[in-house]
Parts: sequence; structure tokens; C-alpha cells
Amino acid sequence: MTRTLLLASVALMAAAGTTIGASEPHGPIIVHSALGGTIIGYDVDQNGTEGVLSEYVVEQVGFEIAVETFDQETGKIKEIVKKIQSTGDFITLGVVGTSIGLVEQQHADPYVYKTTYDTLNPLDANKITGHWTPNLRKIDNHIQGMSESQGSSSTAVLGVNFKTFESFVFGANVATNVSGPITRLTDNVFGYSNYPVVALNTVTGNAIVGAAGAGYTTPELAIVDLAKGKVTEFSGVGAGEVDGIAVDSADNIACTTTQADYSVEFYDLATQSGFKETLNGATGEFEAGYDVQFDPVNKLFLIDQEACDVQGDGCVDVYDTSGNWLEAPSAPGFSHIALNPNTRTGFLQLRDNDKFDELGSFTY
Repeated sequence: MTRTLLLASVALMAAAGTTIGASEPHGPIIVHSALGGTIIGYDVDQNGTEGVLSEYVVEQVGFEIAVETFDQETGKIKEIVKKIQSTGDFITLGVVGTSIGLVEQQHADPYVYKTTYDTLNPLDANKITGHWTPNLRKIDNHIQGMSESQGSSSTAVLGVNFKTFESFVFGANVATNVSGPITRLTDNVFGYSNYPVVALNTVTGNAIVGAAGAGYTTPELAIVDLAKGKVTEFSGVGAGEVDGIAVDSADNIACTTTQADYSVEFYDLATQSGFKETLNGATGEFEAGYDVQFDPVNKLFLIDQEACDVQGDGCVDVYDTSGNWLEAPSAPGFSHIALNPNTRTGFLQLRDNDKFDELGSFTY
């Protein structure tokens, strides 16, 4: 994402200073950005013990930007992998494949604007080991999102064409630096202004894209065969913007959240049918769900609900694959759920100060 979009959900603030933190006894694990700056993308390795984040600190001219790795168990910063002065950004796109950290760098020097991608392979090497070079034209060179499909060699990539604002998807093997053919989503429903989201069925090789329907009414979903470029669309359930999506690949089930009716939806992708439920305890949009992640080890869907009660306290709702609500552990954070199913732990960006320089853990 661009700085404008990302900072709509965090803030145009940062503070200098170095604080490298650790977990409190019997409490959540807290990760502090090493430079005290605003965290702008993060993830954890589901097959290892580390995580990765990027941050920026506002300076008199430009920014100090950095990529860092951290210990999932203690929250301590392991290494400041790269730190530079820039007018652009580092943005952690996630951990992909098996233990590969992927970081976007937006170069915004006065006369040059371009985007490059660094890899940390493996993540626990704590250094940049190479580059990912997707076969994108300059006009297509904006990635909106990537599937959460760790452990699979394939990742589904969602991008946008900045001339037409048309979305497109393609499959990528970041480890081998091979990208598949681009499939353009010509239906305006999946255009940039409707904030589409993407997931991957690693068994079928299909990307699943969800977006708000025309007039932000009934959502639309697209099943994209990444190898053949075939697109199948169907109308979903719920109402408004699709805020999160995840797929249970083994059972071919997708789970989404929609904002206008603060609901969670479950789809049988084989029959292209689904049902919705009001998110646990929600009575209005303020209590809608956002990011959705799937735990393939314990076969659970996890949903970030930023306000679970009238006090505005956050939680993560846990549902089984049949749509049964199980629990809602407290999680006073927002944004992306960085999930490690093997330890039943997740991290969210904390919102208890105006610097947005911390991640906090929860267990389920």
C-alpha cells in the first residue's frame, strides 16, 4: 500500500528513541519497534521462532526507515536488518513460502519513484539475502495484498493498474523468483476503490477475491484459476465492504467479514453458496470484524474485532469451520493478525498510544 492508505489506519505520527522490549511475566508479549517509530507492516514465521516488521521515524527532512526481526517468544528485537534515510518506505508484506520474509521498498526520491522487493530467506538469517522481481509493468507496479499461505510454495498476489484502477491477480513462487501469468479482474466491482482482499486455496490453486458490491451492497467474490486465468464470479452474503478473507484449503471453505452489517460469512466454494452470522456480540458497525486468518493446524478461523463491547475493548473471535463461535480472547490491537498456529499465538498492532510503535500478543 501507499503511505496515504496505510496511515489512514495508523497515524501521521512517530517519535524517535530506542526501546527494545520483552514480554511481561504471565502477560502479553510486547514488541517495540527498535527506533521508536510507527510500525508499517509485520508478520511472524509459522515455521520458526522469529517475526519481521518495518518502521519509519519522521525527521526534519524525510524519514528514517528500518526493517527488523524479532523473537516471537520474548518480543526482543533480534536484528535491525536494514536502516536508511529516505523519503520513501519499507513495508513488510509478510512471511511467504517457508520462512521467507518479504519487504517492499518504495523509493520516492525527488526524481525517481520505483518499488523494489527484498527477501530474507530464511527469516532467521536476520539479513537481506536477495530480491523478488515480479514481472510487472510500471503502471501495474502496486501490490494491494498477498495471500496468507505460509508453508505453500505459491502465494496469490493482488495488484492494481494505476491507469485504469483495475485489479489483477497472479501466483508467485518467491523462493524461486517465478511469477505466473497476470489475470485482470475486469468487473468494476473488484476495482481499487472497493478495496478488494485476496486469499489462496493451496489445494486447487485458486485465488479467492472478495469486494464490496455495487453501491456497497451485497459483496461479490471471484474464484481465479491462477494457472489458466479463468475467473468465476458469484454473489456473496453480508453487506458492505469485505474487510477480511481467509480460506480453509483442505475443505474449500472461505470466511469473510463485512462492515455494514458487522457479520462474518462462511462459503462453500465448490457450490458457491454461503451463510452469514452477526459477529459475536456486535450491535453496530463500530463492532465489525476486520482481518481474518485461518489456523490450518487446529482448523479455526480467527477474526480481529477491534471493539467487542461498549467500552471499545478489542478481541479476536474464534470460529470453527462450521461457523460455530468458540471464544473471544482479549486482544487490544488492530490491523493484521500475524498468526502462529503451532503456538496458538497471534500478534496485533497495539493502539494504546499515538506512536503505533508496538505489537502485542494474544493466545487462543
